[in-house]
Amino acid sequence: TTIVIADSSAATEASSSLVAAGGGSREGRCSGSGYMNVGWSGMSRDKCIERAADVQKDTSQCSFLSYSSSLQPQQQSQFCLCFKECSELTHPAPEVWETVNPEEAKATSDNS
Repeated sequence: TTIVIADSSAATEASSSLVAAGGGSREGRCSGSGYMNVGWSGMSRDKCIERAADVQKDTSQCSFLSYSSSLQPQQQSQFCLCFKECSELTHPAPEVWETVNPEEAKATSDNS
């Protein structure tokens, strides 16, 4: 089955929903350079999710959060990245990334 989407906003919406389908964590980092770094040195994963959920609530600019505990992103303080859109996930070796909807991830961690 082939689905053709002519409207670019519909294509973005469809792709974004594929990335976040199921509301869980997806392996990989959102592609592109259109992100906002919301992390700081020593920040935990839970604090990153909390911060990203706040940014999304306040600005609607963090529909997707890509997080990495890998050495290089951590050393560069580039491990907690907010994306407004996420049509594709990349897997930059040797780093390990996960991408989540920060509001859903925060709600899940608040309930655990």
